[in-house]
Amino acid sequence: MPERIRFSKAIYQLAKTQDQVEALRAMEILLERPPKGKKVNVVLIADRGRGKSAIIGLALAALAHRLRKAKGRARFAVTAMNPSNVSTLMEFVIKGLKALNYDVDVSYWGGDVVSVKVGISIFIDYVRPYDMLSEEGRDIVVVDEAAMIPLPVLYGIHERFSRVVYASTIHGYEGAGRGFSLRFLKYLREDKNTKVVEYELKEPIRYAPNDPVEQWLFDTLLLDAEPAKITDEDYELISKHEFEYLIPNLREFFLESEDKLRQFFGIYVQAHYRNEPDDLGMMMDAPHHFVRALTLSNGKIVVSVELAEEGGISDDLIDMVVRGLKLPGNIIPDRLIKYWGLTDFAKLRGWRIIRIATHPELQDRA
Repeated sequence: MPERIRFSKAIYQLAKTQDQVEALRAMEILLERPPKGKKVNVVLIADRGRGKSAIIGLALAALAHRLRKAKGRARFAVTAMNPSNVSTLMEFVIKGLKALNYDVDVSYWGGDVVSVKVGISIFIDYVRPYDMLSEEGRDIVVVDEAAMIPLPVLYGIHERFSRVVYASTIHGYEGAGRGFSLRFLKYLREDKNTKVVEYELKEPIRYAPNDPVEQWLFDTLLLDAEPAKITDEDYELISKHEFEYLIPNLREFFLESEDKLRQFFGIYVQAHYRNEPDDLGMMMDAPHHFVRALTLSNGKIVVSVELAEEGGISDDLIDMVVRGLKLPGNIIPDRLIKYWGLTDFAKLRGWRIIRIATHPELQDRA
């Protein structure tokens, strides 16, 4: 426990690791409203299982308590792509407020908490990312899994609010999108009117440090896959258009070329695709799925593509689709039969692009 704390001791006692204690201390800076024209941002990053969302929830409870005492009311907003993304955060907001002896009213959307309030003095609401751009009167904003949110929205939130917490997972299928880590964080650090406090939580809560099962998961499911590092030599090759179209042998690609595979899949992880473990399995095993890539002449992968072969549907199946059968793995023929009646189209064969993504550092280049 730190000697001097500004949050309630009851909140600090709910922390499970020293990392979480230090993260709480980092967020104490949000107690002070910055001068007009100035901003204070806290950036928290962590791998899964470090208690990042939990400690933000506790910090919000502590901040709400102090702001209510100082000015009579606290209004916070929490945003993420979906309400389910902030369920843990909201759970710990409630836990923190109860530890501070508040009676809490909770509102749900489906099974997810979307609003926590105490009388007419504390309001902590989930707000969809695009709706944040028209929000007003929020003392503090939290952007959870910020790497999943489009850059224009992040810029808009930064412009609109003076006290913001940005939280992001480093690895895993949520990604720590390069747009967030390379562009947006760089933008925050270079903004002379913004004080940025960064903290990375490293100590796990769900398992012991250096847990072999966690490492096995990272290795097997490519949770920490990243694109190739781009050098000046690579930019030179790009300027000369020295590319190769790669049609890999799947067995060799997935079982014998791990470096290439990590480059390929890392582009998806960093490109905000909502990848799941079965997506990796589909690329490996599904007989109608294929992978393609664009590489530089030195072998580095710069564009990743996943394709599915569709069509070639028999007359009997077409009749069944017309009557309502859903054709797994044939999305385009299925839709064209059901909604436009183009039954002959389903007899043709073609490729559907499931995923296509360019290396984050090379996007928007002619």
